[in-house]
Amino acid sequence: MPAGAEPMTSTDVAWRAVPAAAKPAIAARVGGRVVQIDMMRFVAFATIATIHVSWVDTRDVGARSVLLLMLRYSLPFFFMTSGWFAARHLGDDVAYLRRVILRLGGLFVVWELVFNAIHFFVHDLGYRPMPTTAHDAIVYLAATLNGGGVAFHLWFLPWLAVSITIFLGLARLGWTAVWIGTASLYVIGLAVGPYNEFTGVFDVVARIYPDPLAFTARNGPFFGPLFVAFGAWFARRQDLVAQVPRGVAPMVVIFGFLLFAGEAIFISRHGVKMVANFNFLVGSVIFAPALFVVILRAPVDRVTTAMARLGRHGLGMYCLHALFTLLYNQAHPAATRLDMPVWVSLVQAAWVVALSAGLALLLARIPVLRRFVL
Repeated sequence: MPAGAEPMTSTDVAWRAVPAAAKPAIAARVGGRVVQIDMMRFVAFATIATIHVSWVDTRDVGARSVLLLMLRYSLPFFFMTSGWFAARHLGDDVAYLRRVILRLGGLFVVWELVFNAIHFFVHDLGYRPMPTTAHDAIVYLAATLNGGGVAFHLWFLPWLAVSITIFLGLARLGWTAVWIGTASLYVIGLAVGPYNEFTGVFDVVARIYPDPLAFTARNGPFFGPLFVAFGAWFARRQDLVAQVPRGVAPMVVIFGFLLFAGEAIFISRHGVKMVANFNFLVGSVIFAPALFVVILRAPVDRVTTAMARLGRHGLGMYCLHALFTLLYNQAHPAATRLDMPVWVSLVQAAWVVALSAGLALLLARIPVLRRFVL
C-alpha cells in the first residue's frame, strides 16, 4: 500500500474481488455469497421494521396505508430467498431439511425464551399473563407456535420451516407437482384468508380464531411454499432470468403492485378488514417475483456490497428488532399513529434499524452468541 494511503476496508476488498463483467450481472458472487440477495436481506429487514413501527388500524387510503402496501414485498422476498438456497440441495433434501429445522427451531426457541423472560420478569410487553393452569399453558404454547406469542414476529420461523418442507416434498415429484401443489395451497389461503368474507367462510373463521378481522391466513402453510418454489426456480434457471429484457421486470412489478393495492382497497371497501393488513394477495404472485428478478439483475457497487455485509446478519436483526418495536408501539399505539406524519415513522424506523444492526453486529463478535444473529 502506498505511503499515506488509507487502508482498504473489507468492503473495498470485496468490491475489487468482483470481476468487472460480473458487476451488473445476475447474482454476482463475493466469497461464495450472492451480493444482491444479501443486500436485499438487509433492505427487506429494514422494510419489516418500518412496517412494525408504522402499522395502523384503518380502512382509509392515505399516504400511510399506501406506504404499508408498498412495503409488503418483504415477506415473499424472504420466502424466495430461502427457496434460492434450497434449490442447491434438491439432491440431499433430507439432510438439508434436518439442518434447516434444527437451525430455525433453535432460533425460535432461544429468542422466544428471551422475549418471554423480558415479558414476565423485566417489563410487561402487553401480551398475555404468565399461564397458571395446564389449560392456560397449552393455549399459550399454541398461540406462540402459531403466531409467535409475545414475540409476534417469530411466527415466521416455524412456518418458513413448514414451507420449505412442503416444497422439498413436492420437488421429489417434479416441477409440475411443485407448481400445482403450491398454487393450490395459495388459492386455498386466499379463500380462507383475505377473501373469506366473499367465499363464505368468515363465520367459520370467527368461531375458531380469536380475531377474525385480522385473520389473513398469513400464519400457515398456504402462501410460503409458492414463493419458496419461485426462489428455487430462479436459482435453477438463472439462464432464463438473464434473458428477460431489462425493462420488462420493472413494468411487471408496477402492474402487480397496482393489482395488489387494488385488491386490498376492494376488500377493505366491501368488507370489514383493514386496508394495509394484507401480506399476500393475487397481485403478490406477480409483483414480488418480478421484483426478485429486478434485484438479481441489480448492479453491484460499494454501497450494495456494504449493505450485503449487513444483510448476512439479516435474520439476527429480524429476530431481535422487536426488542425495540414492542417498546416503541407501547409508547405509540396504532391509534395514535394515525395522526403522526409519515416522515416521523420513517425516522423512528431508521432508529430501530440502526439499533438492531448495531446489536446484531455486537452479538456476532461474541463466539457463543454468534450463531443466533447469523
